[in-house]
Amino acid sequence: MKRASSPSSSTPPQSFKKRARVHTPPRNALSSWLKPGEPAPLLVSSPHLHAVSSTFTSFALSLSPPSNIRTAEALKKHVQNIVRGMDIVSLVGKELLESRDGAFQSDGGLAPGPRKRAREPDHRMWACRTLVLKEGRDGTQGEDDYQLLEAMDDDGERYGGDRVLKVLNEVGAVDVLVVCARWFGGDMLGHAAQALMEKVKLRDLRSALTTLDEAIGELRRDIAILSATNDNAPSATAGKAPAENDGADADGKAEGTKETEKMRTPVPQKPNYAAISDPVRLERLIAAKEKTMANLDSKLAVLRAERE
Repeated sequence: MKRASSPSSSTPPQSFKKRARVHTPPRNALSSWLKPGEPAPLLVSSPHLHAVSSTFTSFALSLSPPSNIRTAEALKKHVQNIVRGMDIVSLVGKELLESRDGAFQSDGGLAPGPRKRAREPDHRMWACRTLVLKEGRDGTQGEDDYQLLEAMDDDGERYGGDRVLKVLNEVGAVDVLVVCARWFGGDMLGHAAQALMEKVKLRDLRSALTTLDEAIGELRRDIAILSATNDNAPSATAGKAPAENDGADADGKAEGTKETEKMRTPVPQKPNYAAISDPVRLERLIAAKEKTMANLDSKLAVLRAERE
């Protein structure tokens, strides 16, 4: 049997165009359905703290665990996956390299390799507090179906996670995860570590006092305006029929009353909380100002009820 003759040289060869490769999306595995890889939303990050040759940065993230999380052990495993998946270098690496301070002075914070990139933090201390369903509950019975769970991890930094959890308890934070990253530069902090934590605590307390002062000032201004309005309310309806210009006179009196009240209300001087270095004293001030706010809130509610 003769073989088929080869095509004639006069016949032009057929040209085959390469087909573009169609990207096939990965199949959804059971593990990806049970543990979605989407990162938790970042709420806020702290300013960088540099001490000797170490650098600290913290992050606060909202935390909403899956409905199958019912125990502290399960919560800890879930949060550890979130913390390990955080790309901290992409979030703050450029800023840390530009600071050239702490662990990043003299290019000490560079990752190995040709690219100029910040290295991963040496420690990722974290703590969280969140509300989850109790075993055998589905949430239909209200608040009694839920429980408050706490979890933490030191990640090799002694008492690191415990201190973060202590702060969350002090401020009553719920459904939040706080991660504190530390880059170690080689020098042991020793007592300086305690001083650094004390410094952070003092800064937070002073910031809380300033916020309370602003809120108290607003409450007092609202009370002064409502008090003046309530005092002038009977005179607006008393006596004879209003003349044509009574409306303008009333507006003028109201404006004048407000301006007079502003002039009578002394403007308090801003206290210098930076001069207070005793955290116990600052905490007592916060407790006193919180009581003041509660009293002012009650007084404002009474004035609003009288106006209605």
